Amino acid sequence: MKIIKFLKEEKSHIIALLMMPIMAAIVLGLVAGKPFVENIPFGIVDNDNSTLSRTIVQQLKLHPGLNVNYYSESEAELEQAIIEKKVSGGIVIPKNFAKDARLMKSPRVLIFADNTNLMVGGNVVAYCSTVLGTLNASAQISVFEGKNMLPSVTKSTISSFSYVDRILYDPQSSYIRNLGYAVIPFAAQLAFITQFVIPLLIEKKKEFYFIKIRSKEGAAAVFDIVARVLFISTVGVISTFIALCIQGKFFGIPLRGNILIYIGLMYLFFINLTAISLFCAAIVDNVGHFLLFFNMVNLVIIMTAGISYPNFVMPSELVKAVKCIWPFAHAAVPLKYLNLKGVGLEVLLPYIKNGLLYTAFWFPVGIAAYSARIFIKKRTNNTLHPKEDFNNELPGAKEDLEFQLN
Repeated sequence: MKIIKFLKEEKSHIIALLMMPIMAAIVLGLVAGKPFVENIPFGIVDNDNSTLSRTIVQQLKLHPGLNVNYYSESEAELEQAIIEKKVSGGIVIPKNFAKDARLMKSPRVLIFADNTNLMVGGNVVAYCSTVLGTLNASAQISVFEGKNMLPSVTKSTISSFSYVDRILYDPQSSYIRNLGYAVIPFAAQLAFITQFVIPLLIEKKKEFYFIKIRSKEGAAAVFDIVARVLFISTVGVISTFIALCIQGKFFGIPLRGNILIYIGLMYLFFINLTAISLFCAAIVDNVGHFLLFFNMVNLVIIMTAGISYPNFVMPSELVKAVKCIWPFAHAAVPLKYLNLKGVGLEVLLPYIKNGLLYTAFWFPVGIAAYSARIFIKKRTNNTLHPKEDFNNELPGAKEDLEFQLN
């Protein structure tokens, strides 16, 4: 019966912590699930109108990443079209381009890319470079062979050396693999902090004002907090794992890590969130006030975590300060390394150590601050109680005096 009552009381928190990471995973997958940015609006300015220039235009039209839908007569028109958002990139082929190429004058093609969106701008340049690089090699071979050079000699002439690139873990440089591992614990953190642990600790703090912590009633209240936190933390571990599995199944996110390490990381994360929440609940009496503060620092938390933006390019003191104050980076970064790279405990040990140090510091500080706030409030109440008792006892004393007089 107690378990059923407990589940009924925590029903809304269970639903929130189950749904938020899963919904975050699904929404991110639907928005950023495609590994490549395709059909980018693209413009052409062909001032040469030669066989070579038409071949370049044709190859650009065949590329799946580009949607050649705009033709103009000048560079200025193309630039204006980019400003007006008609296209996101374009190419300008100068006059006498083919002639200069045959004479080995190294003519230049101008590529425009709208970099107001990094993914779009970067892909425009990459797609154009791929097409032009392939055609450039082909054009050089044709020029050399036209001068009676043997094909084998031609090949060795234009490629004195070659290289092969190997991009590990995220060859498409996609948004989802970059952010997916951070969004899930971030959503779980949001639900755990705002919907459950801060409201719980503020409510229990008010109960502790009127009971002794060392009494049987106080011990029961402490046990109730611990039991609820452990239960909701377990729900959070399960929900984040389900969210990761959804991303892996439907959106191709790798899940290479050891599940036991994952469970340990996430439990440590929820313990750390509880530790800092004790400190916050000691200071704040209104959940709404805490939500205002938390919403303010959300962006700072995710930007300094080292997921989307590397820590080594940021001020080191800022990164250290954020990591000392909030535990998100101690979970999000190792979670990404665990699942994307499949690393073992030896690589993750420094992150786990930092998480444990965070717990070792903030749990005693949080408990001390929480207890101190309760003690101060009790002392204030005890100072006021004699007056309240006198006022309460005064009507009874007055009745006794009237009885004696009669």
